[in-house]
Amino acid sequence: MEHIPCASVLIRINRAPLSNDNLRTFSYSDFKTKEERIKHGVWVPRPEYNTGAYNTQFCDIKDSEKELFTHRLIRVESNVKDAALLIIKGKGESLELVSYLFAESNHIARTTTKSLIG
Repeated sequence: MEHIPCASVLIRINRAPLSNDNLRTFSYSDFKTKEERIKHGVWVPRPEYNTGAYNTQFCDIKDSEKELFTHRLIRVESNVKDAALLIIKGKGESLELVSYLFAESNHIARTTTKSLIG
């Protein structure tokens, strides 16, 4: 199984809900409210993590991910919009932020590529 650093993928597969006559598969757009979608099986609420419904045996944390977590803890909190505004406005701190963002994205890309290629 391939490993993507700091990420896991959850795939839930459910049987498609059918109409009462079993001739038609229901779709999300057939119902207006979330409650109706749940009632007819179109929307299946996610199980709570503590129910044991999730198999995490392939989600071991690697040393490289621990390093990324450490970097994440020390970085300055910023959302994409704020970071873009800093860059556009050309504030002095934006160069530091841009350098940091590029360094982080390059590190993640290198780690992901190495992990995927082997």
